[in-house]
Amino acid sequence: MAKKNKGQQQQQQQGNARTQGHSNGSVDDAATEDWKADSKASDSLLALTPGTASETGVERRTRPRATKLHIDFLKTAIEDTQETIRFLDTKAGMIVAFESVLLSGALFEAGGMEVLQALLNRGYSGFIGAMLFGLLLFSAMIVYHVQLTLRAIFPAENPSKHVDNGGLEPPNTFLLWRMDKNGMMQPSLPTYLAQVTAMDEDDVATELSSQLLKLSYIRKRKQDILSKSFLWLFGLVIAFIAVQLLHLVASLYDQDG
Repeated sequence: MAKKNKGQQQQQQQGNARTQGHSNGSVDDAATEDWKADSKASDSLLALTPGTASETGVERRTRPRATKLHIDFLKTAIEDTQETIRFLDTKAGMIVAFESVLLSGALFEAGGMEVLQALLNRGYSGFIGAMLFGLLLFSAMIVYHVQLTLRAIFPAENPSKHVDNGGLEPPNTFLLWRMDKNGMMQPSLPTYLAQVTAMDEDDVATELSSQLLKLSYIRKRKQDILSKSFLWLFGLVIAFIAVQLLHLVASLYDQDG
């Protein structure tokens, strides 16, 4: 009797073990299915994450979404670039003013009047012709230099043509320049407000990044022109000294006459 009860207990324990094994197997299967479902959901969300199109327009890579930190950084970079551009414009304006002083001094105070007076009093000669050629050459150099410097103040190139957007399309809401035939700015206030409010942080970051690249091109272009302008200015100062010497020579030549 005791042996029989002991056998029944062993059979019952084996049955419980099989039941627990089946239960554990069901839990493991459920966990595997949940993991697969989570993976599919993650893939779906990853596919919906904003990305930048490749050159072929087929492959896309994910990019992190813009935050307030990124936007503040772009704003600071734009402000610094604009300050540099204003400083370069001020330097260019000072150069143009200095060139005007050089031109007026060369033509009306040093040499120019003496050459004209010598032409009227004694007629044309080789020496007078050389002085006249020097004055005309100096004047042409100043005119070219003024034109070069003004290109730094008023650049004629479109910076948008020198920026690679890489497949992105900026909203173009930063600078407004279109006007209709009645002189009214376009777009209208409601239209522009709708465009701005429809932008998310990614759109704002794209727009600010585009404007920063354009301003950086303008700054670099101005710096290159002004570097060339300063080299010309050095040559003009030397030429002005030569004109001053012509003034002395013309005075002596007129006295000998």
